[in-house]
Amino acid sequence: LDFQSSFTRKEKIKLLSQMIPLEIIVHGENSFELLRAHLMIAHFYNRMLKPQPAIRHLNEAQKIQRKVTSSSKISPVSKSSRVSRKTSPSSIVSQKRSMYKKQEFSQASVKTENYFQNEEIEKEIDDELSIEFSNAYLILTIDKSTQTSSKLKYLKNAIVNFSRFTDESQNLNDHLILLKDLAQARLLFAQKNFEESAKYYENVLTCMQNSIINDKESKSSKSDKK
Repeated sequence: LDFQSSFTRKEKIKLLSQMIPLEIIVHGENSFELLRAHLMIAHFYNRMLKPQPAIRHLNEAQKIQRKVTSSSKISPVSKSSRVSRKTSPSSIVSQKRSMYKKQEFSQASVKTENYFQNEEIEKEIDDELSIEFSNAYLILTIDKSTQTSSKLKYLKNAIVNFSRFTDESQNLNDHLILLKDLAQARLLFAQKNFEESAKYYENVLTCMQNSIINDKESKSSKSDKK
């Protein structure tokens, strides 16, 4: 969904709310596409400074990620174990059962295994989840309406997710770099390091302005070609 489009906030929320049931119908409850939909909606809510619904969708995305990655890492039977088996009637029956189970698993996971066997995509999903969680908890932390007793808990959750992201992430794309800088700005603000926080906020604003300019130039060049 293009956030720079002419849709109003209410229209965007309505469109996004329709994505989940559609993805479930088309791709299934544990599909990569549904995971991406939850991530996209969480990102939208974070942009709208609505962290609670963002966290709900991030939790749903994380559930799908755990189910899919755990099922895609089932180890196959080794050649040596197959060769050593005797061709007795019981072993033949066992092999047939194993074959049917493999076929059943293959049919159930065919839509997701191609995505999650790619380590780069798995890592990108991990990064997006960590940084979106971090930003959501930081929004709650610096929100004046948040109870003081809850702020420390939210700040701890934000730091855990942010440290996981910064410790493991390499070769980030522009989108993740922007989210990382935004989280860093919010974290420094929550720690009352306002001067350093302002520097990161300035970086974020510059990146967003450049992104808008690039989008306009890209659309202009496409219209000229037509």
